[in-house]
Amino acid sequence: MGHFRAVPDTLAQARLRTIVGVGIPLDAIEGKMKLNRDKSIKDRLRVIAALEERGGENGIAIADVIRSQPDILVAIAG
Repeated sequence: MGHFRAVPDTLAQARLRTIVGVGIPLDAIEGKMKLNRDKSIKDRLRVIAALEERGGENGIAIADVIRSQPDILVAIAG
């Protein structure tokens, strides 16, 4: 916001009047959750251990999601 204050009020007010909101109806949103998929199995196992050591509801939940990745399941079972 610091840069905005350097703009003279008359210019700022003129620009603010030109801002328009747009509504776009959506039927669905799709995304990917990678959670360290680009890291080695060894690294992901360390991440799981660190999250569990740190504790907390969110950390444990993320550790569980990483642990459920198919290659991690194989590594743990193997």
